[in-house]
Amino acid sequence: MLGIPPNEQRPRMDEALDAIVRLLAGETVTAHTDWFTLDDARLQLRPYSPAGLEMAVAASLSPPGRAPRAGTGSGCCRSAPRPRSASTC
Repeated sequence: MLGIPPNEQRPRMDEALDAIVRLLAGETVTAHTDWFTLDDARLQLRPYSPAGLEMAVAASLSPPGRAPRAGTGSGCCRSAPRPRSASTC
């Protein structure tokens, strides 16, 4: 996906999701990975809602596919074949 080797996609999503969740919580974040660097990063505008933003993470239909979102409070959008009897959204 987007030129990222499949074996690097999940670790990169984990790293990015950790930084994004912390930023949305109002933290100042410093993170150095092999593909991005944040030095004392913070959001200029925090989420309007005190409860924060609702988040969803795309994943395949497998137990490991749901693992990256564990502990973040985010939802999970799974990709799976739609039954023929299902109506369109």
